[in-house]
Amino acid sequence: MFKNYLKIAWRNIYKNKTYAFINVFGLGMGMAVFLFVAIFTAHHLSFDSFHAKKENIYRINAGIKMGNAGIHYTSSVMTPLGPTLRSEFPGIQAMTRIKGKGRTLISHGDRRFYEEGFLWGDAEFFDIFSFPLKAGNPQTALQQPYSIVITEAMAHKYFPEEASQNLAAILGKSLRIDNKSEYTITAIAEEVPANSSLQFAFLADYPSYLSGVAWAQKWGNYHLKTFVLLDESFPSTALEAAFAGILEKHGNEGQAGFVKLFLQRSDDIHLQSVDPAGGGLLTLMIVLGSLGTVILLIACINFMNLATARSATRAKEVGLRKVIGAARRQLIGQFIGESILLSALALPLALILVRLFLPLFNEVYFDLAQQTIPLSLLNTPLLYLGLPLLAILVGVIGGSYPAIFLSRFSPSQVLKTSMTVSLSGRASKLRKGLVVVQFVFSIYFILSTVILYQQIDYLKNRDLGFTDEQVISMPLEKKSLSEKGHILKENLLQHHQIQQVSLSLSSPARNYSQSSLVYPEDVSREERWNMHGFAVDYHYLETFDLTLLEGRNFSQELSTDALLAYIINETAVKKFGWENPIGKTIQVSGSQEAGVVIGVVKDFHFLALHNQIEPVMMYIDPRSYHTISVKARGEDLPAIIDILQQEWQAFAPDFPFEVTFLNEEAGALYQKYEIFTQILRACALFAVLIACLGLFGLAAFTAEQRTKEIGIRKVLGAPVSKIILLLTGEFTLLILIASVIAWPLVYFGMGAGLQFFAYRTDLSLMVFIVSTLAVLGIAWLTVAWQAIRAALANPVETLRYE
Repeated sequence: MFKNYLKIAWRNIYKNKTYAFINVFGLGMGMAVFLFVAIFTAHHLSFDSFHAKKENIYRINAGIKMGNAGIHYTSSVMTPLGPTLRSEFPGIQAMTRIKGKGRTLISHGDRRFYEEGFLWGDAEFFDIFSFPLKAGNPQTALQQPYSIVITEAMAHKYFPEEASQNLAAILGKSLRIDNKSEYTITAIAEEVPANSSLQFAFLADYPSYLSGVAWAQKWGNYHLKTFVLLDESFPSTALEAAFAGILEKHGNEGQAGFVKLFLQRSDDIHLQSVDPAGGGLLTLMIVLGSLGTVILLIACINFMNLATARSATRAKEVGLRKVIGAARRQLIGQFIGESILLSALALPLALILVRLFLPLFNEVYFDLAQQTIPLSLLNTPLLYLGLPLLAILVGVIGGSYPAIFLSRFSPSQVLKTSMTVSLSGRASKLRKGLVVVQFVFSIYFILSTVILYQQIDYLKNRDLGFTDEQVISMPLEKKSLSEKGHILKENLLQHHQIQQVSLSLSSPARNYSQSSLVYPEDVSREERWNMHGFAVDYHYLETFDLTLLEGRNFSQELSTDALLAYIINETAVKKFGWENPIGKTIQVSGSQEAGVVIGVVKDFHFLALHNQIEPVMMYIDPRSYHTISVKARGEDLPAIIDILQQEWQAFAPDFPFEVTFLNEEAGALYQKYEIFTQILRACALFAVLIACLGLFGLAAFTAEQRTKEIGIRKVLGAPVSKIILLLTGEFTLLILIASVIAWPLVYFGMGAGLQFFAYRTDLSLMVFIVSTLAVLGIAWLTVAWQAIRAALANPVETLRYE
């Protein structure tokens, strides 16, 4: 019987090529999106699972009470904590502290580059983490002062000739870090896996970083991450219970009262980050998983619709099989088997689509998270073991109802008459309901995409409160540069093409500030709060066109301005509750004297616009100038860039020349929302395309079923236009019903989603109408060809056999 079932299935596919193509293509697209989501999820679930001792590796996190600001959770803890725990608890097999260095100037000979991925680590780093080495000894790689481990890619970048012959020949050579210290290469590591939370290209010994740093042994700093490897006999709960006692014994006075330390397993870090900047990934996975499931469901609905619609063509087959003794369960098995066969035929198409579009997805995803999904995941045995299960699952979901529906036909009913069972009331209502469901999802996706696009456009065009046109920034990240930044500033101002120059901690659009606990003189320390701080110079306000509302700007003629003078924003004034802020004093933690407020600027957006404007203060501090910003005069930017490059090479010949445009930095704040919009747009495209494929098939079938009716109407004088409206009217009504259902879902769903943004656009009725008309237009185009073809058919041909 199995052979007979297979033969019948192939005959049906061959006989109905159009419907088979629609089913295979629709299922293939739905399965491709689902596979994308599955691969994405598998990649992120696999993070840090490759470490051999992952079950016993923990990171120490901290929760710090911040007065009225609540509890601040961080993965950065005190520098002395790790060594103290290592010495007092024999159950800790190994400990390493890790600190990222940010952009670092690496040089060897004439090769000089700013590099990301520079980490400091303790000597037991490789005892904890399983990062294989190509050359060198992991036990001794970080034991000596000023030793460094580099990856194979960096070895080829800085030592191309030696690396092409023998990586071991690079050991013992040195790299210069920030034009200051020479570090000896002690090991070459394999490239860090993409599914590692710790990404590094350079790993230097941490004690060298600590040498000569006075604050490093203080328990009041929270600057680094600490990992411990526990013995299997030493439970993590025992170490957590001892944290309070450790702080009481070694920490600052009262520290145990406002700091709580806790452990987190290393393979939980990626999805459950305690750092505010690391959140959101789990939410993104849930959203993408929901989108993938919905699109696969739309594809399965297509299959159900077409199968039940064409049930009339299988009715006599079912009747004959029942007459000769076929049981209902055998018929159900036959039809589900056919749907599984179609699903299996769609699998190769799904894999082809994934391989074609995964590189494009990686480009978008890299911009969002600086990560890519490895193509190697497409070749894992687990994936290919799961593909047959996916085909079976989709086949069962898509074919279950048609199989049950077809197997219910009564032999006496279907063999004695030519009735069109497929047009029976229950089947027809189900098909209409499924079409409505499909277009509810499609309209929801389209409306959500348009609304999110409008929101991003609103953010981009909102007044930021500062000028971002014609402003160019250059980094002064190294202390040797920031200390003499005023020299570069004076040299640049000699050129008439340059209107103004300012030295500061960062530009307003870089979303970077120094946070300090601040409180006015008449408020107790318990009422203090965090305030963002910018180190600026005397020309910062003019460079960025910040509006001074009250008081005055910083003055070089007043020496006190360089010590204890502050300019604050409107929000800070409201936060303090002041009516006359000029002359008020504020205390900043770490400063022994209170400072005076000399001016108030109009609020400006230095954070992404999903955040409310927060209190900010500006002050003069040449030690913290990490950026020089140039306001150009005129439109000839290439000429101005040439001037900047010439002056830079004269100012800092040993440092690479780099510039960024402030308007591009401001735009980058919304990049992740634009990327999510692209993902949503792709989902909307797939949803509409799959739904329209099904609509095309249903329209063709409807036209075929009503061929003789159309012929009679034409004989009786019905015009072509009325026949076209007759065939398209039903689908138009279904889409309008879907709109009625989708609109409130979008209104409340996206309305809640937009609450994430502190500044948001309004939901316009016109957006809903235009988007629905667009879907309606696409649907009309889909069914129009079938409707016109049926309307123009010669009635003589359609009625000749009656």
